[in-house]
Amino acid sequence: MRLQPLSFDRKRTQDLVEFSGVFGFGWIPKKEQARFYKLFVKEFERIWGSESSPPESLARMADFFYGPFVQGRPEMMCPHAKCGNHRKRESMHVLATVQNKPVRGVSLWGSDEVWLVFLICPRCHTILAYNECT
Repeated sequence: MRLQPLSFDRKRTQDLVEFSGVFGFGWIPKKEQARFYKLFVKEFERIWGSESSPPESLARMADFFYGPFVQGRPEMMCPHAKCGNHRKRESMHVLATVQNKPVRGVSLWGSDEVWLVFLICPRCHTILAYNECT
């Protein structure tokens, strides 16, 4: 397997939306949270229309923005029983995702809607893999 880095520009709204499930919103400095919240309100209204009320905070936006995942942001805890993150929900970080067609002409599962997701514990470096599908 070869890992391919993807670019992420925190100034591009599209990148913020597409990778919100990977990076979350905890990295946003306090002084910039209001500005980012306004960006996500605009995007929320673009997607859901003005009939729906946007979440009241940036933290609540995570319930609506969790790309590229279709089932929500991974909230797994470290599977290593002796790790300090073993009982901490959302303690694993996204390491890599492998979509069904990693390279042209190769289909892993026969369906475009199956991904492999690799998570890593930042504390003990345990790697966990699971599949996500719709």
